[in-house]
Amino acid sequence: FGFFYFQNVRSKLFFIVFFHTMFKGLQIDLTVKRTFFFGKGEILKENLLPYIEVSDILRFLHFRQKEVPQNILDDIEEALEIIYAQAQFREVHQKFSAQIKNDALWLDDRIKLPYPSLQHLFKNSEYVYVVACTIGLNITRLIKKEMMVNPSHGVMLDACASMVADAYAGYIQSTLGPTTSRFSPGYGDVPLESQRIFAQLLQIEKNAGIHLTEGNLMIPEKSIIYLTGKRCEEEPTSSLSCNDCERNCIYRKA
Repeated sequence: FGFFYFQNVRSKLFFIVFFHTMFKGLQIDLTVKRTFFFGKGEILKENLLPYIEVSDILRFLHFRQKEVPQNILDDIEEALEIIYAQAQFREVHQKFSAQIKNDALWLDDRIKLPYPSLQHLFKNSEYVYVVACTIGLNITRLIKKEMMVNPSHGVMLDACASMVADAYAGYIQSTLGPTTSRFSPGYGDVPLESQRIFAQLLQIEKNAGIHLTEGNLMIPEKSIIYLTGKRCEEEPTSSLSCNDCERNCIYRKA
């Protein structure tokens, strides 16, 4: 229509690219099941606070004293405020039908996950959500910079960033309705390399700005991929604990 009123080739090319981009975007939105969430830290702060546990931050810091000095608590509060302000929140998730058969969990009857822990966790789930979320590359750069000039503060920022990323994952989960506990690749009997399956399913680099390295680590570092199952209100919450895992990592809860 308006194309024929353009008088030069450059204008015509701009018109073509503009509409190609617009309709291509529409096609993606209609064909890929996904939900984005963008926002500055200060907008999400109230949503994240219920999921922030100072005890977890202290565990990340390997803090063993029973009495926590006030200056440590003040430093944690200050570091959290910095993370809230600098974070770039993005997420993508998709719902898959779930079925357990032939000693494996099957998503949409085409993705085979032969891991007993997932079969146990999702045995009562009709659907499983696969979620990827991140608090952004700014945080990674901030921590690395601070580690060079003020290592102790850098360590504090790193611990608080881990907590905020986990809180963001918890907040997203709360928007999905009644669900099981979360489970991420790399824990229990689910190998870290299985992240590649979920990264491809969600197209995380394109949809959430998360890059998966050849070693199956995520960039930005403060990013999480997890699965959680949909459950009925009356069902008890299926869960797995650190006692179900043979690894002895720093995140292990006593």
